[in-house]
Amino acid sequence: MTAPTNSSPRFFQRYEQEKGPSLTLPHWVAAQRARIMRRDLIDLFDGRLAALIIPNYTTEQTCKELITRLQIEGMAQYSHVTAAVAKFGLVQAEHNRSELKESYFKKVLAAKKASQSLFEGVCDDPLKLIMADFSREMMASSSIAVEPELGDYFAGTFRLIKGAGLIHYDFANSEVHGWEISKVRAQLSWNLYLSRPESGGELMVYSNQWDSTSEVHKKPSCYSYDEGAVDGASRLSYSPNAGDLVIFNSRNFHEIKAPIGPRFSLSSFIGLLNDSRIIFWS
Repeated sequence: MTAPTNSSPRFFQRYEQEKGPSLTLPHWVAAQRARIMRRDLIDLFDGRLAALIIPNYTTEQTCKELITRLQIEGMAQYSHVTAAVAKFGLVQAEHNRSELKESYFKKVLAAKKASQSLFEGVCDDPLKLIMADFSREMMASSSIAVEPELGDYFAGTFRLIKGAGLIHYDFANSEVHGWEISKVRAQLSWNLYLSRPESGGELMVYSNQWDSTSEVHKKPSCYSYDEGAVDGASRLSYSPNAGDLVIFNSRNFHEIKAPIGPRFSLSSFIGLLNDSRIIFWS
């Protein structure tokens, strides 16, 4: 399956003017950097890079303190998937029906306050730091997604993965209808890992991106796809380390291997709009 080209022409032209032979990477690898860089983000949006890994984006001590606060506050089980996943924060996918749309936005303010209370006295909100990084590197507006007449989306959900996450993709343009986020032309996911499981818990990112022909591999009454969706694809495997930031294109099929031990993370989606603006939501 050939990965579609999702690039913004403006970014792509700038990238072509700036890149040189030293920036050429082998097919389907992760770039490990000390900071977020424009060239890597463009390769991610275009589906040319498996993942961007920023080790030690936050400290191990910060991770431990956030986990302690999460355990005190408590986390709720995901309601829209059968996988064993607990969350702290809002998830749009749980409200992805027209009758639930308003209820999502009514919960945003309280969810934001609860989330901010976890960071107080511990660290700056990683979401704000990542948004600033994207604005600087992409030279474009980066902001929380806004739904006309309903307000801001929520962004930055904590997750505790307790079981396998099956093969799937995330791309609001095809999965969401009647929401502002459905206008994105390319989509990434950032994940800040707060813990390393005793074993397992690997993130697997495949070089195959979803398109309409992938639907023959969709499992009935399930969010996931069978192995045929990634047949012949290259695969990246990443084992979580506390404090690492990992960004990948969520339109690429991906899965999470079942962890032994807690696997905490903080994440949201990142969408690129046709006018080059960048939006964040969970």
